[in-house]
This record gives sequence, structure tokens and C-alpha cells, in this order.
Amino acid sequence: MFRSLFTIDGRLGRLDYAKLTFLSMVMLIIGVFSITMPLVASQLSGGQTLSVGLGVIAGVLFVIVGLWSAVACSIRRMRDMGYNPLWLGLCFVPLKEVAVLALFGLTMAMSFMPGRDDADDYGSSPRATD
Repeated sequence: MFRSLFTIDGRLGRLDYAKLTFLSMVMLIIGVFSITMPLVASQLSGGQTLSVGLGVIAGVLFVIVGLWSAVACSIRRMRDMGYNPLWLGLCFVPLKEVAVLALFGLTMAMSFMPGRDDADDYGSSPRATD
């Protein structure tokens, strides 16, 4: 299951998408927490400097891995639904309203819309292998 966090090849069903997206979000939360805790601690102690230790470096790595796995899972899920993964680019529009609406709308669509049952260039249906 962990190997499928990082690949963009193939298709991904709804249940696997939910599992892998949950793991990606846990990695992102751990990473953000690891990055922000030294900053909060230095502010509370009256210090103005942020020490970059192993916690911050590990936090940055967790964020990078979490973001990559979330995007990889979303690409595979969009392919399973029969849509072009370039639609995910709407989540990166600099306008906050557009990006938030696109992120919410695409997440809901990928979570609840069934995938296509027929095989395509990216492989057979994930439901056919269950």
C-alpha cells in the first residue's frame, strides 16, 4: 500500500483513494506541526531566532512527501473517473476563492463519483481486480 503512495501510474478506486489521502494528510499534519513547534516555542520563550534542527528538517520532508503523495493519488483517481488530471491545476490558481472551491469540489467528486468500469490507457478498473 505504501508503494502506491508515490506512483502516478494506473488508476485508483474510491476506497483506496480515501485510505491513501488520509495517510497523506497525516503526513502533512505531522510535518506542519514539526515545522511550527520550534517557532512557537521560540516566541513563547522570548527568543527571536528559529533554530533549524532535525525536527524542522524532518517536518519539511514530511510536508514534501505528504504533498507528493496527495497529488499522486489525486492524479490516479482522476484517471479512474475518466477525467484529465490537469483539472487539478485549478487548485493552484492564485485566487483564493477559486483554489478553495476547486479543492473542495474536486475532493468531493473524487470521493463520491464512481470510476469507469472499462479498461483504458492507464489500466483496468480497480474494481475488476477486487
